[in-house]
Amino acid sequence: MKKLFLMAFMAICAVSANAQVWVGGNLGYDYDSNFGGQKVHALSISPEVGYNLSDKWAIACNLDYTFGKIVDGASVNTFTINPYVRYTFAKTGIASFFVDGGIEGGFQKVEDLDATGIVGVGIQPGVALQISKKVCLVTKLGYLGYRHTDDRDQFGIGVNNETISFGAYYAF
Repeated sequence: MKKLFLMAFMAICAVSANAQVWVGGNLGYDYDSNFGGQKVHALSISPEVGYNLSDKWAIACNLDYTFGKIVDGASVNTFTINPYVRYTFAKTGIASFFVDGGIEGGFQKVEDLDATGIVGVGIQPGVALQISKKVCLVTKLGYLGYRHTDDRDQFGIGVNNETISFGAYYAF
């Protein structure tokens, strides 16, 4: 029994020795001049925290809040939580190439209407540039997945202004 506990303790120490925590996120602004025939301004903030399990694997969670305002109309508030797993498949110099696979859940509230639920699952490739030991710039490009909101089902693959993001991480 003592050997089992000693082996488990050594395994946890080995994983923790290579692990590091990061915090960061994204800020975004979007203007859509033809959203159902209306103009929409949207501002989003997406804080994120993650934990490197090894050189290849990490786990993280992203909280996303978006405030949108239809010009001469209603406001839209969206909140989602997105836990995910990151697999880094290639590294060269300061660049790392990865794919994030995760789920999302949350809600969207349009002024004077009931809140609607959001559920989704998907993958998103990206690139990280390690500019110092502690700071990393990250971009995610594209999305493949499924999303359900209220009575809308979306399945798709592609790159557009909603699936490209830029952010920064600070590692501890």
